[in-house]
Amino acid sequence: MTESQIQYALQEATMNQISKEVSRRINNIEKSLTTAKEIQEQLRLVTAQYEKRDRLFADKVFEKCKKAVCNSLGISFEKIKSNTREKEVVEARHILVYLVRANSTITSKEMGALINRDHATVLNSEKVISAAFVGNKQLLVKLRICEESLDEINQIEESLKNINEEKNL
Repeated sequence: MTESQIQYALQEATMNQISKEVSRRINNIEKSLTTAKEIQEQLRLVTAQYEKRDRLFADKVFEKCKKAVCNSLGISFEKIKSNTREKEVVEARHILVYLVRANSTITSKEMGALINRDHATVLNSEKVISAAFVGNKQLLVKLRICEESLDEINQIEESLKNINEEKNL
């Protein structure tokens, strides 16, 4: 074998070795990408489940808060959703927004849709209630009454849950 043949054979062997190593690394990368895509899909499914659970929880919180506010203040939900600017109704709306947002992950946009308002109105309601902690004693008393009513609703719900669990034992 001549020197040029030996050199060619060495280059050929080196190229084959490099080619095998590149192929091995590409295969590893492809496997990693497949695994990453599978993980991404699993994460998407889990996220969707949590979002659905959060939505159901937010709906339950909204219904309980709505019941507490309407029953405590004697104002119908239809009036709360209406365009009226009557002081009692506006205050009930503020309290409902505050209670729902304080007890759930509902967004201001979602909350606004539930009471026929935009998100800015929801944010303003939160601001009004926050200011009440400093200066509006009457609004604060109404808020406390609604919070107590909400606590009672939660206690009744928990008691009913325990009774049902005992029946199933």
